[in-house]
Amino acid sequence: MLNLSSLRTTPYYLSLLSTFNLFLPLALTLLLQLSIPLSALTIIALANKQNEEIVAAATLGLTFFNCFGVSMVLGFSTAMDTLISQKKGAGGKGLNQVAQT
Repeated sequence: MLNLSSLRTTPYYLSLLSTFNLFLPLALTLLLQLSIPLSALTIIALANKQNEEIVAAATLGLTFFNCFGVSMVLGFSTAMDTLISQKKGAGGKGLNQVAQT
């Protein structure tokens, strides 16, 4: 039989628990961010059952927004995360110059 009390004190379990504690708010935030456009499309689709062109236009607009708006912002923020981390590791001098680019 597996002794659970000894498992809860292992470094692997504690690391997994701390990772999960960091992951849970992030996952919830991403889920809520994805639910906003989905709920908007659902409302548009339910309000315009007879007119499929309005639903198609809203879906196409949301697709363009996700491809050219959200994806670009996420890409820029990922690039800044890398550049700021490297600058901080190199001493952190001139960190405001990286943030202004």
